[in-house]
Amino acid sequence: MHELSIAQSLYDFLRDLAQKEQANAITQVTLRTNPYSCLSADTVQFLLRNIAENDPLFSRITVVIEKEGSETERDLVVRQVEIEHDD
Repeated sequence: MHELSIAQSLYDFLRDLAQKEQANAITQVTLRTNPYSCLSADTVQFLLRNIAENDPLFSRITVVIEKEGSETERDLVVRQVEIEHDD
């Protein structure tokens, strides 16, 4: 299941970003992939929440996948991350 490796990599990336940005929560991550990708936002979100089971940074995260570009493009790109800070 390639979603599991994607979710693990995403978790590692987002933890580093949250630490750097001193974030209290990551509320949404938007990924871009080709229009023929079988990648499921629900599956990646489920796996990401399970990987981050006891991490409050990820308790409300939503994963959005935008499918665009060329069918031969194989890249998965983090397009946007929404974070919250203490004010």
